[in-house]
Amino acid sequence: MPQSLRFVGASVTGNDLLQGCGARIRHRVYSSAAQSYIFVMTRNERILVWLLRVTGVIMLTALGAVVMPFGWMNSIHQQLGLGALPNVPIVGYLTRSISALYALHGALLIFLAHDVRRYLPVVRFLAVTDAVFGAIMLGIDWAVGMPLFWTVPEGPSTVAVGLFILWLTARKRFPYAPSTQPVSAVRSPEDVPHGD
Repeated sequence: MPQSLRFVGASVTGNDLLQGCGARIRHRVYSSAAQSYIFVMTRNERILVWLLRVTGVIMLTALGAVVMPFGWMNSIHQQLGLGALPNVPIVGYLTRSISALYALHGALLIFLAHDVRRYLPVVRFLAVTDAVFGAIMLGIDWAVGMPLFWTVPEGPSTVAVGLFILWLTARKRFPYAPSTQPVSAVRSPEDVPHGD
């Protein structure tokens, strides 16, 4: 390979070409990364981010029940007026596995909160499923005779959060960026209104 190339009286070495290409590549990579994440969030986006984070953290507390000693579970069960907790394998399996699923759902919500505009379809899907799940849980709690202090907060609150997220993320209130495009390619900071 020749050590240098001549263009109209100018001498350019191979190192110069490599350094120039490297600079352009670095510029493109860093510019693309910055372009993907630097944007102005609307008020609805900020509300959604904090709602997902708070809900996710609350659900992550279910991890405690995954490793909680059975004696503690039984004590809490009795203090809630639900009687003695049966010490059989199926009870331990259900209580711990369901708690793990709640925590997993919470971790997913926190992850989605990192880029609500990019993951909007997933957020809306979870909002629908959460609303349906809340209605199902309300029916289950009522059918098995759970006390009102358990039944009222669990199902209805899950339905309310799901419906609120659906309302908040409606097309006319919320921007959307497909995962295959940079955020700013869909909506630049200058195009984002301050407010609704």
